[in-house]
Amino acid sequence: QGIQYVGTIAGEDITAMDFQDELQVYTDVVKFANQIQDLTEEDQNSLKDEVWATMVHNRILEKEANAIGLTVTDAEVRDVIERGTDPMLARTPFNNAEGAFDADLLKDFLAFYSEIDAETVSAQEYEYYRSMYNYWLFIEKNIKSDLLYSKYSALVNGAIISNPVAAQDAFNNRIMRADVLMAILPYSSLGDDEA
Repeated sequence: QGIQYVGTIAGEDITAMDFQDELQVYTDVVKFANQIQDLTEEDQNSLKDEVWATMVHNRILEKEANAIGLTVTDAEVRDVIERGTDPMLARTPFNNAEGAFDADLLKDFLAFYSEIDAETVSAQEYEYYRSMYNYWLFIEKNIKSDLLYSKYSALVNGAIISNPVAAQDAFNNRIMRADVLMAILPYSSLGDDEA
């Protein structure tokens, strides 16, 4: 009550409304995924912590990715969905008889949802379809976030791990030895006529 900001992430103030909106999305997703009506107080508190941690992760990742021009395209997200191998996809209601994600079932649902009329179905059915659609948007957003994180991690790891040429050079420099014979003449030993 009366709190305008809940925190700051990477220099950006997070409003209570932004946090509450994100919390509501997560709450709806958990309810839909578990087919429950209400969350316990303990579940709500745990979810608040999870939402905040996710917001911190995503905002920092987005800021760093934007700074270097790293993006994920819609085509990349569609490719992941078409392949159907992302573990998040297995948790969707768009699975075939074998329990594997089926992109065609998703496409059928999205086409159906785009044409659904709240007046032709019961309020309960409409709410179920709306929840399913929002659940899908959440999954899609997470796939995009995971792809961005994978790209960023690969970029950072590529910068840290030396390339094969540099690794061979470092190895050679460690194992190569040279014997040097050195003679030193003191400066004072030179005679005046030699100087």
